[in-house]
Amino acid sequence: MTDPMEAGREARWSLIRDALSEGVRSLASTRERLDAINVFPVPDGDTGSNLVDTVRVLERAPLHPAKDPAWASEISQSLLLGSRGNSGILFASFLSGIIEAQADAGDLLPILKKGVKEGRKRAYEAVAVPLPGTILTAMDALEDALGSLADPLPGGFAQRLLGSLEAAVDGTTMQLETLTRAGVVDAGALGLCIFIDGFLRRLAVGLGQNAPEKSARIETWLSRVPRLPAIGAAALWEETPGVRCVDLLLRMAGEPDRQWIQALEQSVTSLEWTRAGEFLKIHLHTAMPDLIREWAVGKGTIVGFRTSGVESVLEARSDRFGPMAPGSGHVRSRFRIITDSSASLPLWLARREGIRLFCNYVRLGDELLRDDQVDPSVLYRKMKEGIRCTTARPSAGEVRRFLEDLASTLEPDELLLYIGVGPRYAAGIELIEGASRTLGIEDRIHVFDTHAASGQLAAVAMAAAWKSGTCEDLAEMIRYVEDRMALVREYLVLDTLEHLARGGRIGRLTALAGGLLSMKPVVGHGEDGPRKLAVVRSREEGIDFILDDIRKSFLGCKELQVLVEETDSCIISDSIAEKLKMILGNVDRLEILIVPLSASAGVHMGPGTLGVAIVPL
Repeated sequence: MTDPMEAGREARWSLIRDALSEGVRSLASTRERLDAINVFPVPDGDTGSNLVDTVRVLERAPLHPAKDPAWASEISQSLLLGSRGNSGILFASFLSGIIEAQADAGDLLPILKKGVKEGRKRAYEAVAVPLPGTILTAMDALEDALGSLADPLPGGFAQRLLGSLEAAVDGTTMQLETLTRAGVVDAGALGLCIFIDGFLRRLAVGLGQNAPEKSARIETWLSRVPRLPAIGAAALWEETPGVRCVDLLLRMAGEPDRQWIQALEQSVTSLEWTRAGEFLKIHLHTAMPDLIREWAVGKGTIVGFRTSGVESVLEARSDRFGPMAPGSGHVRSRFRIITDSSASLPLWLARREGIRLFCNYVRLGDELLRDDQVDPSVLYRKMKEGIRCTTARPSAGEVRRFLEDLASTLEPDELLLYIGVGPRYAAGIELIEGASRTLGIEDRIHVFDTHAASGQLAAVAMAAAWKSGTCEDLAEMIRYVEDRMALVREYLVLDTLEHLARGGRIGRLTALAGGLLSMKPVVGHGEDGPRKLAVVRSREEGIDFILDDIRKSFLGCKELQVLVEETDSCIISDSIAEKLKMILGNVDRLEILIVPLSASAGVHMGPGTLGVAIVPL
């Protein structure tokens, strides 16, 4: 005979699981738009991505609760261990309370109240200084509104809860100075609202009620463009240049010593932490990630250590060399431009141009990181130390989910344009074409094989984004992009061909590798991969070659986009940008940006590489 209490718990979990899955889908559909309004606590444009990456584990939650009472805590532990960023840790802490409450017996509303209350408590414990105007404010509003409901859940309960939650999100703009000056709501609070919106809609339908009306306010908040120039990226980081995000996972016995956590809080820009079984998960912002790693060695076993850049620091540097390009402030068009992280296209620039990226992977010794998580200083230091660094492709499932999330937000007339990395460099085209066939959206996507990577790939993608703002005709768009592919050029001065040879990337240059290792090769891109442009005796001679060729080839152009790519040669890249500005000073519309060479390209080109990519618009 079935235990009535167990049957009731299973029915309740089925409702909750379906609602959680709908929350994940709602959040995933707004990932890049949440990234775009993220300015607090740092303007690093990753809140949407961090929240989505955090909750993906819920898609694998069991269909039925196990008899073992630990089943719910195992789900919540997976959620906490996979959390990303400030907002991800707080969100995972909150959801862990809701999930673990499902192991208890009881009716739906009391269990929900208990779970939300516990989750909010855990989220507050995870942050050193709780602030109003953040995701915590949204959690407060949800707990208060839920507490006012009587059992059983009344008709229209979802609309009432969402109304309270939306009011809290709307108020965040005036609760934090950074949000007020940027003119946006808090991205974390809005992310929670979007997740709960999907959650409550599915829950209401599961209970036989009507789903609440679709919120117009959420769309309004997502459509706002942060007034970043009014804030000034440089001003935000005036006292902490080079700040990086750090995700640290430690395995340790016993409870962490609160005193050393408090001491750590005093030495970093911001910090959130949570405990999951034997693991301690910490997210922080610091200008000294290497020191944080050294500090962590004595506290437990380092299971994971990932760093990623705060891209607004680069944005402040890049704005110096000319007016914003025509593509700036990307407008709605019928084309969505996508490429992958083989392009030297930092997050802030991709966001500015309306370009969506999917990530490759880089292996630093035994550590596997997403391309956008790699700290360039660590990468090139490890390469100089002789530690083997390689690249790895994303899984077919990851690319399918990337396309699925993107396709779910397309308007009926919208199309995807994939500006593809050359097959000689990476498998992006193969993966995108396979995913589009699996999803049945081949007629919604057009793929371009650029035969390129790094800056040349980025330049073509930026040109496509610029054109998409004024073009509605697919045939015209295809002609334009193919023309840019023929006109674009990239020059890369390498210290050595050793890394290209080691990675099997130099094709026809292989026979020359041995004789050139003592020289400075200048390479570009051809249909078969890298091609030799020149061989020089010094880096300075290589720079002279680049400047002279650009002078001859592009001086008559009216509109130019230029990317100066750097690895560990920041002073030199500044100098190149200044010289390019002088050479191209008579061009009508010119933008010169200093960007990091993509990590996956840097693995194969090595420390000391510098590059210039240029495309007529």
